[in-house]
Amino acid sequence: NRYARKADWMLNALEEHFPDDTDWVVPGGGLYVWAQAPKRIRTGPASKFFKKALARDVLYVPGTLCYADDPTRRKPDHEMRLSFGSASRADIIAGISRLGEILRKS
Repeated sequence: NRYARKADWMLNALEEHFPDDTDWVVPGGGLYVWAQAPKRIRTGPASKFFKKALARDVLYVPGTLCYADDPTRRKPDHEMRLSFGSASRADIIAGISRLGEILRKS
């Protein structure tokens, strides 16, 4: 399956390029990987990390946008939804490599 192959490319790139203090969920289907940066790194749309990623031509969905508003709890601000659906293998590897570099410097 085409998307399973793309998921494998992304998971391999995450293993190679993301620092050890990051986590991600291996998808059982779908078009994205859910990743968690260390809690000290904010990944929301107004964060320095998000702006650095955009400056390196990498776009992810900030995790804060994936949670419903709930006045009884705060939305986590260190998560990312990383899509592989329409990306080529080269783009997946390049994007994850760039994000890994930004994580290491943050």
